[in-house]
Amino acid sequence: MRLLKLSALVALILFSGVCFLALVALRSLPASGAGGAGGQVASGNGDVNCDGTINITDAVFVLEHLFRGGQEPCAIAQAGPGFPEVVGQLERLNGSGLSLFPLK
Repeated sequence: MRLLKLSALVALILFSGVCFLALVALRSLPASGAGGAGGQVASGNGDVNCDGTINITDAVFVLEHLFRGGQEPCAIAQAGPGFPEVVGQLERLNGSGLSLFPLK
């Protein structure tokens, strides 16, 4: 009887581990169903893997593309809510003599 209980416990632990790994794998999938370019447009500038959020996975995605030949990043968002603010900040930097990006 003791061996049966131990076997059931081991089976339950293994099943729980498999379920946990499945959840982790599903969570890493992009929200749109397919990461990378494929005609998708980013939700915001910096969202290069088109998963709808801007986080560390975007940086990893770019590095994968650059150094390991991974998928191409998706198109940048055009004229989103923060876009005029970024242009204004760059113009102010350019006019202050701290030119990081020369605007033409």
